[in-house]
Amino acid sequence: MTDLTAEDRAALGLPEPPSPYAGVFAAVHAGHHADGARQLEAQHQEQQRRIAARNAAKAAADRQAFLASPAGKAEQQRREYRHAIMGLPEAQEHADAAILLALTHDANSLPPERAALILGGLPAENLEPSEPQTISQETADMSEPTLKRRAEIRLAALSHRADLGDHAARSEANKISYALKLAAEGMNLAAACQQLGVDLSKIQN
Repeated sequence: MTDLTAEDRAALGLPEPPSPYAGVFAAVHAGHHADGARQLEAQHQEQQRRIAARNAAKAAADRQAFLASPAGKAEQQRREYRHAIMGLPEAQEHADAAILLALTHDANSLPPERAALILGGLPAENLEPSEPQTISQETADMSEPTLKRRAEIRLAALSHRADLGDHAARSEANKISYALKLAAEGMNLAAACQQLGVDLSKIQN
């Protein structure tokens, strides 16, 4: 059978036959499209990386500026004081009292040496053996702001009970308050609570 020319097909109203290169052209077009999509994704990721790097650099610069300010220096002094009090050998047997001193005093009102004498003169606290605190999956999945908010709610409830004379509530409130201080200094809140023996299940609920 003789192949029809383009003019014959046009005269008969027949469509043009598909090009033998149509599949090749489609594949090339698809490849260019995929390459373009990958390039755009790479550009987006690079842009996000640069934004994150700029934000981190700005946060670090702001932190350095704050630490160099009078308020920042005062915060650093309070942090060092709390660590000094909690690091005293006498604080190991008087954890509740040590936390209270660390939260309510500073190096001027109660130097660590004097705090050590006060703690050493106290009767040993009745520390009941307890199961080591573990971080549940629920806590691990919880965002830091959410855990902080729940800890603050728990602290408010405990503080009210402590004002009514509940010594156990006062002890737990002091620990949560100190854990929040550590979290403000950069420590993971769940880890701080775990370290201080705070019952995380009561904060989660």
